[in-house]
Amino acid sequence: MKAVIYARYSSDNQREASIEGQIRECTAFAEKNGITVLRHYIDRAISAKTDNRPEFQNMIKDGNKKLFDMIIVWKLDRFARNRYDSARYKAQLKKNGVKVVSATEVISDGAEGIILESMLEGFAEYYSVDLSEKVVRGMTDNALKCMFNGGTLPMGYVIDAEQHFQIDPVTAPYILDAFKQYDEGATMTQIRDWLNEQGMKNTRGNPLTYNSVQHLLKNRRYIGEYQYRDILIPDGIPAIVPKDLFDRVQAKMEKNKKAPARHKAEDDYLLTTKLFCGYCGAYLCGESGTSRTGVVHHYYKCVSVKKKRKECHKKPVKKGWIEDLVVSETMKMIMDDDAIEAIVSMLMELQEQDNTNIPLYERQLQETNTKIRNLINAIQQGVLTKSTKESLEELEAAKEELETRLANEQLSKPPKISAEFMTFWLHRFRKLDVTKQSHRKMLIDTFINAIYLYDDKMLITFNYKDGTKKITFSEIQEASKRDASGSDLECSPAPDLSSCLDFSRQLLFSIYRRCSMKIDCVWEHNGNDSLLFAQDFPGAFTRGESLEIAARKMPAEIASYLKWTGQPIPELLEPVIVQQKESELAISDADSDVLFEQEKAPLTLSEYRQLKALALKSAEDFLALYNSIPEKDKSCLAARKTFYGQIPRTATEMYLHTRNVNDYYFAEIGVETDHEGTIAECRRRGFELLEKQPGFLSNPVYDGSYGEEWSLRKLMRRFIWHDRIHAKAMYRMAVRLFGRTVPDIFHFTD
Repeated sequence: MKAVIYARYSSDNQREASIEGQIRECTAFAEKNGITVLRHYIDRAISAKTDNRPEFQNMIKDGNKKLFDMIIVWKLDRFARNRYDSARYKAQLKKNGVKVVSATEVISDGAEGIILESMLEGFAEYYSVDLSEKVVRGMTDNALKCMFNGGTLPMGYVIDAEQHFQIDPVTAPYILDAFKQYDEGATMTQIRDWLNEQGMKNTRGNPLTYNSVQHLLKNRRYIGEYQYRDILIPDGIPAIVPKDLFDRVQAKMEKNKKAPARHKAEDDYLLTTKLFCGYCGAYLCGESGTSRTGVVHHYYKCVSVKKKRKECHKKPVKKGWIEDLVVSETMKMIMDDDAIEAIVSMLMELQEQDNTNIPLYERQLQETNTKIRNLINAIQQGVLTKSTKESLEELEAAKEELETRLANEQLSKPPKISAEFMTFWLHRFRKLDVTKQSHRKMLIDTFINAIYLYDDKMLITFNYKDGTKKITFSEIQEASKRDASGSDLECSPAPDLSSCLDFSRQLLFSIYRRCSMKIDCVWEHNGNDSLLFAQDFPGAFTRGESLEIAARKMPAEIASYLKWTGQPIPELLEPVIVQQKESELAISDADSDVLFEQEKAPLTLSEYRQLKALALKSAEDFLALYNSIPEKDKSCLAARKTFYGQIPRTATEMYLHTRNVNDYYFAEIGVETDHEGTIAECRRRGFELLEKQPGFLSNPVYDGSYGEEWSLRKLMRRFIWHDRIHAKAMYRMAVRLFGRTVPDIFHFTD
């Protein structure tokens, strides 16, 4: 029997049992019962009250592939502390022949076992709820209430009358922009100068320093973490910076910390960690000096020369000159169709190489099964000896081992990427603006593996097959002997094209990341029907009689949405539920009142402008679709009545209905307007009135009509959602009446 182990703890100060302890006891249980463990799924610092756990969801998806028979947990509350989630996922796993087993709770398979398991799950849920209530009741200490305890107040926050952290709408956008700039390649010095230009001051009222920026970029409060001594509360204060952006910045800071003299120049030394001395093999690090005229010059200098570690005569080289040369040579390679074709060909071969074990194991398993059947037939014919029995046991053991290997390979199998998409992805680098620092950095980080620099030439090697492994100096010396013609620091292609462009799995995984996309979805359901909303694509939605039906429709909806907004479409689109709401509304008639958790967050000015532009584009495109229909009062739709009343049946009725909700929607967030003029004029006028309200970017939650909660973010989403509902109905009706002459402005079908 094959199994996986799932381990989890809730938070840094509430581990209950260490991950190591859970794994140890689960492994002992598996060994005692002769169970083969394929892999471990581990969620750290995530509560079981929610199913929004990355490794938990990966495990459920792998369970659908029927690659294992059992999930072993330390206790059942590791799996879920919510009876709804527990029952739902156990039922889903059961359909695929997967059982959830506790390593420390003895539960029989009979009726009494079912009762005991339900009792344990109920107790876990009770324990979770009871603990939460006790924590809430006992929050007398400021730290547990996430209140300001004095000390230095981080820029971007203010303290309200109740001593809680609140986002400062004036300074918070600058904090977010600082993180974005560093992520895009700006140095801390550049960010410091920019923040000082914006009038930002430290807590003492002085200009910011380099250390101020460094501390700012490391401050975990900006992702909502509240920490006081050993108390750590995620999302304890309003977050200013998204977690994924913060993590990328930390990774870059760690990398730059190891890169010598990274912050000495006005710009990043883009070739740091890529540029090596051709004579001694050491790094070339950044170096700067000031001439007699006061001009600062920037160089790359061999670390051995700088620190006098060994005998080396390598001369410094000007930073700008060598970076320009490397970027130029790399762009030449990118613009070469033959080189692109060779890269794609090698990446396709690499994909096949990564999967060669699967057909091999499948063939070996088939051969082993054949041998087992032959032996069994021989035994049935009366041929039973000691060697026959031993052979059968060896074959059974070999079969089990092959099945385990095959399951492991299938679990780790990456998605296949087409040659067409690889070509498309690589061609996008041709559009880079090499005058922009962030574009130059992207080009170098993606394609350059190592550069070996001599006084009379340099050798550029592009990403080698084994990813992070640097090409050894001995390989370069051999290549140099084969090609001794270079001088004047020309880019000598010492490794030929087949080896120089033998791209690594690192590049292939970069394409995977760009060709696949997880769609975070909010699920609203009433027990009969489901609505799925794409959280990061305002207004994109699907409906279905079940979650599975709505989820199957989501990739096509996102592809349509991306075409409408002019964005490239990944090959793989995977819906993931991040929030759900049980509703009593008529979901089948697109009745919805859900407010996303994400829709409660404040907006930056740039976010607001982007959402506003999208909502106005939606209105303008809706108007254009309406104007393209020749006979606007003609219909082929049957009369139908919903809780709203009679549904609109003609293009005119659909247009007026969609236009007339503008003032209703705006009124839900306290903006009094009208629906005079076109739909685009109504919406634009509403936004103008909204922008006159002080503090509108703080995005408060409003109690709207019929007990429904609203926010500005929700307003934007509802506008686009409502437009798409009626634009789709209008377009389909028009095609039935007038054919494909009606333009598909929203890209519903193309």
